[in-house]
Amino acid sequence: MMKSSVLLASLVIAFNVSATTYFIDYSAGSDSSSGTSTSSSWQRHPFMKGFAGSYTHHAGDRFIFKGGVTWPNACFNISVSAGGTAAGSDYYGVDRTWFSGTSWARPIFNAAGAPMAGLSYISINTDYVTVDGIEFTGFYWDSTHTSWNLSMISPGASQYITVINCYMHNWSHDSYANGCRDDMSIICGPSSGTYQGLGNYISNCVIMGTVEAGGYGSCRGGIYQFPRAYNCTIGNVVDGCLPNTANAEVAGCTIGPILASFQQPYDNQDHPNGVEQLGGGTISIHHNIIHDTVAITIFVGNPGNLAYIYDNLIYNSQPIPIQADGRSGAGQMFVYNNTIVYGSGALANNGTSWSLVAQNNHFIGGGGGFGGYSPVTQDHNLTQTASAATSAGYTSGNLWQPTSATSPTVDQGTIVAMFNTDRLNGSRPFGAAWDIGAYEYGATVGGGGGGGSTNVAPVVSPVIQNAADVDALTAGLQVYTGTAVQLTGSATDANHDPLTWQWIYTVNSGAEVIAQSGSGSVAPMNYVYPTSAAGSTYVWILRVSDGQVASQSQLTVGVEAPPPPPGSLTFSATSGSITAPFVVNGTYISQPSQTTVTTGGRAAYTFTITNAGSYVIQGLLNAPSDAANSFYVNIDAEPQDPSMVWQIPLTSGFENRIVNWQGAGTYDNPQFVPKIFTLANGTHQLIIRGREANTQLDTISFIKLPPAPQNLHVVAAP
Repeated sequence: MMKSSVLLASLVIAFNVSATTYFIDYSAGSDSSSGTSTSSSWQRHPFMKGFAGSYTHHAGDRFIFKGGVTWPNACFNISVSAGGTAAGSDYYGVDRTWFSGTSWARPIFNAAGAPMAGLSYISINTDYVTVDGIEFTGFYWDSTHTSWNLSMISPGASQYITVINCYMHNWSHDSYANGCRDDMSIICGPSSGTYQGLGNYISNCVIMGTVEAGGYGSCRGGIYQFPRAYNCTIGNVVDGCLPNTANAEVAGCTIGPILASFQQPYDNQDHPNGVEQLGGGTISIHHNIIHDTVAITIFVGNPGNLAYIYDNLIYNSQPIPIQADGRSGAGQMFVYNNTIVYGSGALANNGTSWSLVAQNNHFIGGGGGFGGYSPVTQDHNLTQTASAATSAGYTSGNLWQPTSATSPTVDQGTIVAMFNTDRLNGSRPFGAAWDIGAYEYGATVGGGGGGGSTNVAPVVSPVIQNAADVDALTAGLQVYTGTAVQLTGSATDANHDPLTWQWIYTVNSGAEVIAQSGSGSVAPMNYVYPTSAAGSTYVWILRVSDGQVASQSQLTVGVEAPPPPPGSLTFSATSGSITAPFVVNGTYISQPSQTTVTTGGRAAYTFTITNAGSYVIQGLLNAPSDAANSFYVNIDAEPQDPSMVWQIPLTSGFENRIVNWQGAGTYDNPQFVPKIFTLANGTHQLIIRGREANTQLDTISFIKLPPAPQNLHVVAAP
């Protein structure tokens, strides 16, 4: 992982004496609370739309959003009008010990595929602000809800703005035919030529778009007019990273695939690019992987006059890996220790008066050269055809790294004074001399040997389940029992190590269950939620290991009983008139001890029949043992013992059971199975009395039976 002194220095925060930490929980907080503890959290941030509380800002204030909780469209945007100071930034982020569910997940800002009134989740109009650990999803725009700086995060011309550890994905838009244009960026600074962006950077974020119909994409800039990006993953966007200011830097990032825009016709000769310089001055592009571009992989000088490009892996670059743009004047380009796998296009071609120094580069693939540069200094480079590189062990399977101490790039380079590491931060040199290309064979962090470079943990995508949410009134994703689902995910590894993976689930915070495992590409996971899962919470985990370290993503799913058939009447067991010893526990009722019909708990439910006929009663309940599987039940009168005992077949967790009556039978052989009630139109009362301890009743449904067939005749067989 690439580390920058700018990044590390900026993370040292000294808080002002008067600064306060506030806690925010949309699902359980209240704006009328103080916000100063997890038990008295706000529902909204004070700068969110709809905040109804009171707040006085102090520089260095910290705002902790509860992990796993979602803030909906109506909350946005957050218009940040006050920030920190050089002594400490305001913090919009997380505490990984405070979350909803069984394990940590990011707080979620979700516009749910509809335009937001403020055109962004966060607009920052002040200096010294840090945004950390938030998931941004559901962003949407159309021809009406747009602007030139449309973005998820809009820092404006502010300074000392840091965005770290965030996940931006799942954006969408109206069609080009309806007038929608590709105006959106994930983070977008100002276009002013005087903008410096002092102290601004984005780090350790994942920006991942979706491949749209026809193979097109959207998002004109993952990082647009923002000066510095470190250790970010950016893919399925139209432009990857477009930094500006006089001292721009892109380091340690993985960028690609880059897609053509849905906005067609579109200038795909200049766009889509992997990295494109927008500001004048110096740019440093190093320690990156940039791949699968459809225009220019690295494009500098628009404007700009000094570019350092080193320790990068570039592959599947079409048509141009590196190009300087001389429309804004002459400049200098230094290209060192890159591994560049390209097609038939020119390697670096601009037709203008930029000078070029190219040393220690490994070129694999098509033709081309350094046309248009003057003067040109090139030495200690290795150019190979694709077949020659493969024969020498440089393949896509190992990201074109050398495989032995005698590989043709090893110890064949020259010293470059400005840096001393390879793409994986292994120290150079290791051996007799510098290696050619992005890799120093045998190097490890700190300068020792060992045959490999520093390890990077696998990156695991979000877990996706293909079943839609069935309960809009309950937070999170809900499915019905009996639903067959497929869960999907993927993983990548910067070292291209072989990966093993596991699909794991837990139920109600219980032990982990390994449902499926394998190696290589992650296979989909198919699962059917059992009837017994009603009322349970599943956490699905996709865990991936490279043999040294494991990474994982997870998805929380609530399971509900399906609704009763059409024509039925349903209500919660907790909604009636409940008398002790019945007690309410969450969504169900039960009693703690065994009783008689007159001493047991009483639950009465008034209901109205508008379609007279024959009905049965269905209960969603938990009857776990022979000592906890009965109630007394009747309609419009108190139940009698023993004739009106409901002897419940045992369940595994909460399951649906139809009411029976013991009648003249026995506990294990009731007389009336099921018990059919004939109900006239009008108001009735269901009465349930407690009998055995810990029989738990959650939901009650009346199901109308179809009328008996009429005019049946027995016909003799032919």
